[in-house]
Amino acid sequence: MIRKTVFFGLTLILVIAFVALVIRGRKLERQQAERPPTFLSESSSPVRAFAPSDLDIVGLQMKLKQDGTARHEFELSNEGKVTYQSVQLEFVYRDAAGSQVAAKRYSVSRVLEPGRSAEIDDAVVGGIPLHAASVHGRVVFGEIASEGDRQ
Repeated sequence: MIRKTVFFGLTLILVIAFVALVIRGRKLERQQAERPPTFLSESSSPVRAFAPSDLDIVGLQMKLKQDGTARHEFELSNEGKVTYQSVQLEFVYRDAAGSQVAAKRYSVSRVLEPGRSAEIDDAVVGGIPLHAASVHGRVVFGEIASEGDRQ
């Protein structure tokens, strides 16, 4: 008989504790629903578009010097609807046979408005093999400008 009484008492305590937790949880949910959401901060990191199709390299030319530096002249064209603040390019260098001899990255830190293009004539890249005969460029990524950067 004592066992049944102890078991019933413990079961009753557990049920009361469970009901109390449910009631308290619902109170907290109501309190949080009444408060407006708070935003701690906005993200200050730029948004990157990888291999954007609206950016294009036009008329890429290379002048290779004897010290292994290459000066590039090209036009970076933005045919999209987004403003870019920085663009990362990759130049792939090939020899006369068409084999890749080097690949280097170059960053263009200019604001590029939609529908406009920028002429780049000061791109200098070092460490190019002297037997490089041609260069091909591609856009690796572009950082999309925020509202504050566009002004």
